[in-house]
Amino acid sequence: MLNLFRVLVVALALIAPAIAQPAPQPAAQAHAWNCFPEAQLTADIYWAAQPKPVRELRNMPSGGARDTLALQLATQGFLIDDAIHAGNADPVCMNGLRKQMGFTWVPSALQAPGNGAILTGPVPPGAIKVSLDPRDYPPADLPGPAIATSLNRVGRCVPSTGFAVDGSEPTAICAAGPTGQNVSNREIVTQDGVRYKAHVSVGLMGKTIWFEPVQ
Repeated sequence: MLNLFRVLVVALALIAPAIAQPAPQPAAQAHAWNCFPEAQLTADIYWAAQPKPVRELRNMPSGGARDTLALQLATQGFLIDDAIHAGNADPVCMNGLRKQMGFTWVPSALQAPGNGAILTGPVPPGAIKVSLDPRDYPPADLPGPAIATSLNRVGRCVPSTGFAVDGSEPTAICAAGPTGQNVSNREIVTQDGVRYKAHVSVGLMGKTIWFEPVQ
């Protein structure tokens, strides 16, 4: 479910040794280094802008427990940047590299990955803005989901190029989120400005629910 930007971190580390993290250091200093020293954004500013549950990820070691918690937070409606929140990449370094490559936004953890494309233009609903401007990271005064609770109704979407089992021909197929289980067939729901039509069917394998974006 988590997107592929962690692969980008590894690849860039191979071709740009200057961005690699320094030797292991105490947890309290682990995020102090900055591979874009001219940037006004700092790791402390970035993490202070995250809701309290997301900030818990900052000092967790990479791997299992951190990945699991990041995914749990994403399914709860928090805006999760896989490379930073799960993959433990430095936020200033990662966003600086993204800007150098031409990105203006990246998918959040439960969105379909970019599959190698340079993602430019306006930031889509639920995606993550690429920025080194501290003004884009105001302090998170209150804990809670960084995106509307309604985003839990529709989960990750993947492009579709064929017919669905009910004979429709959607442009994308979206999984039902944690709060998207109680919908009627063909019900229209709105999530962060995007309209989706629910498809509900019952068969030998039980109840199946998925959504498609509609105009």
